[in-house]
Amino acid sequence: MKKLAFRLVFPLTFISYVLFEKWWYIIIVDGPDKTAYGFPLINCSDSLASSLEYYYFILETVFNISVFTLFWAVIVYVIDRFTFKISISGILAKISLMLLSIYLIAFTYISINFNTRFFLKRDFGVQTVIETGYHFIWVDFEPDYSKINTETRK
Repeated sequence: MKKLAFRLVFPLTFISYVLFEKWWYIIIVDGPDKTAYGFPLINCSDSLASSLEYYYFILETVFNISVFTLFWAVIVYVIDRFTFKISISGILAKISLMLLSIYLIAFTYISINFNTRFFLKRDFGVQTVIETGYHFIWVDFEPDYSKINTETRK
């Protein structure tokens, strides 16, 4: 199982963590309406001060990645134990680890060169979740701003 964890579970974790994203259109306590991202916890949001800046929250990100890892570990364990033995070729494992490395390098580059701030924990509360949904990272989305009204703000 240790070999499967390194060759299959970790790459599946990061592939699913990167490709599938939950977005939240929220009203922040004593703040503006913002778009936030993350599942099951919000681990990234638009800046409260600038439209070109992002906030990343480290503890929430670690928790989210742990949930994804646990999910894939249980799935791989059940399949390997009860249905059939899983064997991953070395080439496939190397390709998935290379893709993971490319993603981490790109994320580091974007974080260094653009306005990105990292916080240990999210320091603002969510007053109301106006709308939420899922999408793939390559699909542009726009929340339905028509759902925002004066009743939602109260």
